[in-house]
Parts: sequence; structure tokens; C-alpha cells
Amino acid sequence: RTNEPGTGVFIGSGVLGQMIVEQESNHRERLWDVTLVGDVRYTPATHWVFGLRIPYTLTRTLDSPLVGTESMTGLGDIIVTAKHRFFRSVGMWSDRHAAIEIGLKLP
Repeated sequence: RTNEPGTGVFIGSGVLGQMIVEQESNHRERLWDVTLVGDVRYTPATHWVFGLRIPYTLTRTLDSPLVGTESMTGLGDIIVTAKHRFFRSVGMWSDRHAAIEIGLKLP
């Protein structure tokens, strides 16, 4: 059913990545944000997943007439997570499950 680490039939570990590009603006200010996110997951059993999410901001630029243009780059808040799936029902055309996930954000 899945080939990625998560609560399912996969047991093992994996590294996932994503790139997030955002733009926000109003009449006076504009914000550009490009972030890379690395996600390391370990699944010791089909009902447990442990993860570590590490975001790195490539560029975050604020262009404002009040403060000018300011840019920043660097490591974001690291998030450590644990997920436990306590219910799963697999039918011919359905796969239902329920899980609880907790996390800790490190500054």
C-alpha cells in the first residue's frame, strides 16, 4: 500500500524532502520565502513512526516601504515527532485508521 515510512505496512527508515515556495503581499509589503525541508522517519513496527523534521530557509525577503528590504537565511525550528496508530480496518475497497501524533518543536 505504501513505500514511504509511515503507519502502514512499511517497516524501516527513510528520508523525505520537499521545497516550499511562498509569496505573500498586501498593498505595501511583499514577502518571499523559499524553504527546504528534510524529514527523517523511522518505523520500527507498522503502528509506530518516529520522525525528525529539519527546515532550512534559503531566502526570506521582506520588501517594505517602512523598513526597506530585509533578508534572512538559516536553519528553522526542528520538530521531533512520535506517532502511534491504535486502530486499523482494511476492507476490500477501504483502508481506515486512526492515530495520535505528538511533537516537540526545538528553537
